[in-house]
Amino acid sequence: MTITKSAYVDEEGKVQIRDLTKDGKDRTIVIGKKLMNVLKNHYDRFQELKDRLGESFNPNGLVFFNSNGDYTHPRELHRIYKRSIKQAGLKHSRFHDTRHSHASILLQKNVHPKIISKRLGHSKNGITLDLYSHAIPSLQEQAVEVFGDIDDNE
Repeated sequence: MTITKSAYVDEEGKVQIRDLTKDGKDRTIVIGKKLMNVLKNHYDRFQELKDRLGESFNPNGLVFFNSNGDYTHPRELHRIYKRSIKQAGLKHSRFHDTRHSHASILLQKNVHPKIISKRLGHSKNGITLDLYSHAIPSLQEQAVEVFGDIDDNE
């Protein structure tokens, strides 16, 4: 998946789109087959809707859009997320927390910080490590175990 644009809310409260991401570079993220299938099925349903409503519906070819076929306002995304969290019986969290969870889980699963940094769009690995150092204590314990398991004969 390649991210080529970014959205923001202007002074009038309208969603605007920039042709560049926050750092001015496109970002490609590898996603799994399950997520790719979910997105493809969603897009196929969108194509059926577009065929019924005509070319003027969702002229920007968005994957996710509002009922008018336009960009979804961040406030609406927030409402949808809160409703979904509640329906799933999960504790309260912000949509942005999913980004933090993603990074923390990857660090805990020993994914190299450079890979995580690229996925998040950080310019340097140090930014990622500084922000997510809370996920690293388990790595300290693993390091001790590695050296503790080394046989004196090795």
